[in-house]
This record gives sequence, structure tokens and C-alpha cells, in this order.
Amino acid sequence: MSPRIVIIGAGPTGLGAGIRLKQLGHDNWRIYESQADPGGLAGSVTDSSGFTWDYGGHVLFTSFEPVLDVITSLPDDFFIEHQRKAFVRLDDALVPYPFQLNLDALPREKRPAILLGKKGKKKRSRPRNFLQWLDETFGPDLCSMFFYPYNQKVWGIPLEKMSYSWIENRITTPQDSGKKAEWGPNSTFLYPRSGGMGGFFKAVSRNFMTRISFGHKVAEIDIESKTLVTHKGKTDKFDFLLTTMPLNLLVGTVATGVPDRLKDIGKRLEWNSCTVSGLGFSRPEKEDFSWQYFPEPTYPFYRVTALSSYSSSLVPKADTRRFSSFMCETTTQSQGVPDGNELVGALCKAKILEQNDRRRLKAHTRLDIPYAYPIPTIERDRVLAELQGFFHSYDIFSRGRFGGWKYEVGNMDHSLMQGMEAVDRMLLGKKERVYALS
Repeated sequence: MSPRIVIIGAGPTGLGAGIRLKQLGHDNWRIYESQADPGGLAGSVTDSSGFTWDYGGHVLFTSFEPVLDVITSLPDDFFIEHQRKAFVRLDDALVPYPFQLNLDALPREKRPAILLGKKGKKKRSRPRNFLQWLDETFGPDLCSMFFYPYNQKVWGIPLEKMSYSWIENRITTPQDSGKKAEWGPNSTFLYPRSGGMGGFFKAVSRNFMTRISFGHKVAEIDIESKTLVTHKGKTDKFDFLLTTMPLNLLVGTVATGVPDRLKDIGKRLEWNSCTVSGLGFSRPEKEDFSWQYFPEPTYPFYRVTALSSYSSSLVPKADTRRFSSFMCETTTQSQGVPDGNELVGALCKAKILEQNDRRRLKAHTRLDIPYAYPIPTIERDRVLAELQGFFHSYDIFSRGRFGGWKYEVGNMDHSLMQGMEAVDRMLLGKKERVYALS
């Protein structure tokens, strides 16, 4: 009999596994999802006013062939292709992203004394942490102006507690000074024509929707007997388990038979939480940006997305001549939870809104995301090696943004690939490449 594969979570990783199982013609598997729809942290919700919101600023881009195959399997008009128009707001200046490659957009008096491309102090051979890496890569002027305040805002922990192992394709360095606007994998991106980003995951799961048990939160996993129990009392035995729940919850509260020593190790994993504030207005969509970054502490968010510029379907009646929407993201550890008046006032200050737009606010939808970013702390890799090694010995694979707890491979395409490659490892004995433990 073919091995039984059970999957926890119908987010990108769980659905990636489902896609691959379907491709391989494997019949003995099931997904358990606590929510009513697929998508997980990459899902979407429509509020009572008719505005659709994503659980964060998600756009789709990839260079992975298996993910490109999934994308091209959908109708030709499923996606809208966008050119990234991202900026950093600093005082009254709007500096194109990446900030460090576009310093000429700053007023002359605000430009750092040490510009990119100029040699500064001699670097140490190996920085000890992320804070030191920033200082030695960009110098104190640029760090004080942008890198320190912005990263502190986003991560919500002291930067010296973080490693810098995750920076590739995340932070451009002086070596990329000739690339400017085209730097980065998301210089062009795709967005679903309808349904928000969650519409993509609903579409890719249609071929195996009967394999997904919605509304089933996993309550317990007995690793010795290889048995899973949901909070509704559903029991399922597995030969292989792919779990995408946060790894600290798996080791700390859900899996039985985990040694106390490993439970204590799991407590060392750190993460932040985020509040996504969706603001819908009865004003035309007229923004000439995809998103803006806000390093300054006076703004109650670190990023604002002009969401209605992605697709007209995200506003009521798909009428962007009458409606527009903005999505503000705030790290709760560093900034708390802003109220609607504070958010609208900050958007006016940033000249995204005009003062008379205040009375045109039609919707304020707040999405609280307890698990937003897994933080790459200095000791993270040692913790992961111990925890994952233990679970692998029981044929349990913890993958995905928080299952794998590796921010650098936590994008949607990475997560889809993690699910696909986990299945290939289980059934074909292939080596995983996207999720690799050092």
C-alpha cells in the first residue's frame, strides 16, 4: 500500500505539496486546514463594505520552474503584470527603492557624507551580527538615516540579536550600484485579476479541493504512533507528516513525545506580530506607486501598499473611478496597534491623501497577524538543526514560512517549492534544495 501522507495547513507550502502529489498520481493523502479557505498567511478577505484585503503585502514573482509551471497552467488573463514602483518616504523626499542606490533623489543637504561606492573604514573579516554588518557595509550616516530605524521598526527586536545570513536578494549592497530600479527579484510581479492574492491559492487548489478538510485545527500529534487528532475529534494515521504550523507550537504544545530539552530549545525561536490596517476610501484610484517604506518613527507603519492599484476587483463593484484602498502594516512589538484616525492622519502627512479625504473613509478593516516574520536570530540555525533533526527521525517535516522558520526562504514561491520538494523527498528520496539546513 502506498504511504499515507498527511499535511497540516492549506497555505502555500501545503498546497505546493498537494500540487506535487497530484502530479505524481499519489492517492493516499489529506490536508487539514483550520480556516474555511486556502491560502494561509497569503490568503485574502473581503469586508462588509466590499473591499478585499490581503494578509500583508503579497505579490507573486519567481524563477523556480515548477512554480512557473503552476502559474502558466492558469488562464492567460488570470494575472495582471506590474512594474514595481516602490519608494522610501524620508521627510518630504520620496526616494526610489532600493534607497541605497538612489541617494541622488535626496535633497543635497540630506545626502550621507559617505556615498555608496566610496571606501569607508576597513571592514572586519566577519561581522558578529546584523547591526555590525549594516554598519560595515553602509557606514554610520546611511545606517542612521535609514537602515537602523527601518529595520528596528520592522523586526521589533535589537538588531544585534540578529544574524545576517538571510540578506541575499533581500538587501542590495554597493556592488549592485549599477542596477537601481531593476534590482531584486520583484522588480516585476504578478497579481491576480480577482480575489486578491488568496484568489491564486483558491485557483491552484481546485483540482484537489476534496482532499482538504477545512475547519480542522490540529490539536495533537502523537509522534510515536504517527497519529494526528483535530479539535473536532478527527483522527488520521500517517507514514509521513508535512506540518506548516509554527515550529514553536509544534514542539511546545502539539506534538507529544518531544523531550523537555527540545521544548526548551524551541522557546528560543523569535518572531514578530503585525497589524494589517485596510483603509478603503470613496475617492478615485490615482496612486503612482506600488508601495512605500517609512523608516521614521513618526509614522505608525513601516509600509503602505496602494492595494487598489494592483487590481480594480479589490474595491466595491470593481470601480476604481469611485473607490481606492490602502494597506498599512505595523509591527506590534515596536509600534503597537494604531487607530484609524492616526493612520489617516499619517497618510495625509505623507501626502498620499489630502485633508478632505478624511471624510471619504468608508472602511477600516484590521487584520491581526500573530505570526508575521520569523526572525533570523544569531542562534536560529543551531536551534533549527536540533529540532528538525529530531522530527525528521520520525518522518515529520516542518516546512513553510513558520514551519521551517527561515525568513530568507519564506516568500510564496519559496513556500510552494518547500511543499513540492518535501513530497519528492518523502516519495522519491530526492534532496531538498530550497529548505536546506546548514
